[in-house]
Amino acid sequence: MFKIKFVLLLLFGIAVVASQVDFENDADAADSTTTVAAEDGTTEVGENCEDAIPDCIKYAYECENDKYKPLMCGMCKKTCNFCPTADGMDPCAGIYTIPPPTTPPPTAGPDECIDTANNCDKTAYECKNTLYKPLMCKYCKKTCGLCDDPVCLA
Repeated sequence: MFKIKFVLLLLFGIAVVASQVDFENDADAADSTTTVAAEDGTTEVGENCEDAIPDCIKYAYECENDKYKPLMCGMCKKTCNFCPTADGMDPCAGIYTIPPPTTPPPTAGPDECIDTANNCDKTAYECKNTLYKPLMCKYCKKTCGLCDDPVCLA
């Protein structure tokens, strides 16, 4: 049996991937070497090139989508043929970067109810989504009205 749930959400300037997996056979995950077709027709081997999540093949059509390419470079290098080549060429060089925050988010004390992300008003539609409740508790507690929520207090 093979069950997968894959969710992409650009939230707070970072990509969040939720993945639920139930594998019967994960033998493919053990192979960390990928053969990459070069432009001249030869093949080159990228050592230690792996997908970070097990269901990349299902979303391979997003590999060249400009909107998701940074995420696919970070999560699905093997599936997308984004592995570094034997000569050191990295197809993801300069693509998959997460810029450091300009200012650290405020920290809340145990009795404070504040938002620690600066775009909670734009993501408030996720407040009632149970899949994202832990994230909303952490980053948008005030906007979502979750200050006294038992799940958030735990």
